[in-house]
Amino acid sequence: MLTNAAIQVYQEFHGAPGRQPRPDAAAQRARVPEREWGLLLDFLQDLHLVQQGLASPDYAARLEQRLHANCSGPEVISALMGLAQANGRA
Repeated sequence: MLTNAAIQVYQEFHGAPGRQPRPDAAAQRARVPEREWGLLLDFLQDLHLVQQGLASPDYAARLEQRLHANCSGPEVISALMGLAQANGRA
């Protein structure tokens, strides 16, 4: 389940793959499990596709269902949407 804590860690590392929490760093791993980190990155990519109009309406609807099933609340979904949009401008 994605939480605001995972979003905060992502922002601390600026989403840079080389700076993400390393699996062998126990303290970092405790902050964001690998599965949660992967889910966050997948959602950002999927949201970017939808925001750029590169995904079908069906794909967008399934993404919305996945977001609601895997995020701790609407504030997390909103934060992900903002990050995806900001990343798309970078």
